[in-house]
Amino acid sequence: MSDARARLGATQRLSPPASPFDARAAVEHLLARLRASAGATRVSVWVHEATTGTVVPFRQAVAESAVPLVEDSRLHRPLALQETPFFSRVIGSRSSTVAQASGRRAADREVESLGIRSAHAEPLIVDGEVIGVLTVEPAAAAAPHLLRQVTPKLAVAVAEAWARRSEKRRAAQAAVLLGLIESASKAPSMDHLLAAACRRLAELGEVERACIFLLEDGRLVPGVAADRLPVTETVLRTGLPLTPDGDPGLLAIPLGRNPHLTGVLTLDSVAARPFPEDVRRLAAAAGAHLGGVLAQGQPLARAGQAAVPLPRSEAAAVELPA
Repeated sequence: MSDARARLGATQRLSPPASPFDARAAVEHLLARLRASAGATRVSVWVHEATTGTVVPFRQAVAESAVPLVEDSRLHRPLALQETPFFSRVIGSRSSTVAQASGRRAADREVESLGIRSAHAEPLIVDGEVIGVLTVEPAAAAAPHLLRQVTPKLAVAVAEAWARRSEKRRAAQAAVLLGLIESASKAPSMDHLLAAACRRLAELGEVERACIFLLEDGRLVPGVAADRLPVTETVLRTGLPLTPDGDPGLLAIPLGRNPHLTGVLTLDSVAARPFPEDVRRLAAAAGAHLGGVLAQGQPLARAGQAAVPLPRSEAAAVELPA
């Protein structure tokens, strides 16, 4: 039996296609079929987040008998397009590309640094937009006829699966915002309010540190680090959220609405990449609500009140006024 027929037989023995209503399972099934039919070591799908300029690892299929694969951390976390010539090339050109460790281009050097000998990348396009990228390792396994068959179906399944994932995230984030609103209404002091807000923001899962700086007599307290002072000053002047150039993992949010701002909320990402758009929207809503609460001058007497300490295991660190 030829290798091609053997691979086909392996494909036919895979589990039957997933229900059309289970988009994530459909993605996994298509990847498994493609990997087995092509004889690839690994096939992966990355989602393109156009609003943040990143690609996010979503699903992959790996050959069981393959030599242990490279486990570089970059293959398991979102990447800003500016740091990955390989993905930026395929997304920018909206066409397939191949990178070889023996090559001299930036994309070639990137795969070499990852310990990958070669890789083929194929854009996943839905309604004219590049919603993701399919990668095949090694590049020689990327048979054109297989890609023509699988890519259109895979693109639709990935778009649907990602949309459903986003819906679940939005529901969870709505619960976080509701909890923040409820805790603000019950806080006995300013320090309790701020600590509770940071705890809630830590529940987003994308936040490593949340800091709140209040505007008192034209100055932010506690003092802002020198390298972040321009960012917070810009947010206070414009009343708009800001991620500074050179620090994509920082998001600064105004507390309240112009011209009645009461401070600045800063969030640090768990990775040096922009926050997803849904997290940015929720943080902006949280900042507007907190600013409104503070501006109303609710009876949150601070005198003699101690801040609520966060356990060291918490994801967020709280900066409170002295």
